Amino acid sequence: MLKLLRVKFYLHKVYKTRQLDINLAHFQLVPKDGYPDLTDQSTYPATIVNNIIAEDIFQEMDFLQKYDETKSAIQNIVDLPDRQIDQLIRLIHDNRSTLSKRRRDTFEKLTDVEIQKIEKTFQDMFEMPGES
Repeated sequence: MLKLLRVKFYLHKVYKTRQLDINLAHFQLVPKDGYPDLTDQSTYPATIVNNIIAEDIFQEMDFLQKYDETKSAIQNIVDLPDRQIDQLIRLIHDNRSTLSKRRRDTFEKLTDVEIQKIEKTFQDMFEMPGES
């Protein structure tokens, strides 16, 4: 049974002091069993984790698989260190499946034909439209 709480309020008015007793039984501060109901607060994180497992992880795995396939295909086209291939893939991805003219200076060793092959490989692997 919920204990009845009594709070004394002192109202000070001019020169008079009144004491007011208020019964707070209708404010259920502590439930009968002693534990608050946190069902809503605990189901929300469970829902988020479920969404991550159901959707986000599969999308991330798909992206990583395509990334690895693209990387190995680019290694078959040109001979570059892994770090430069990673940078090249990031630059192409950031620029919507093409390597910008400004960034081509970073890869001076690559010919225009090789860059076009790499862009085409990226577009095929990630199923992205090319430059129109």
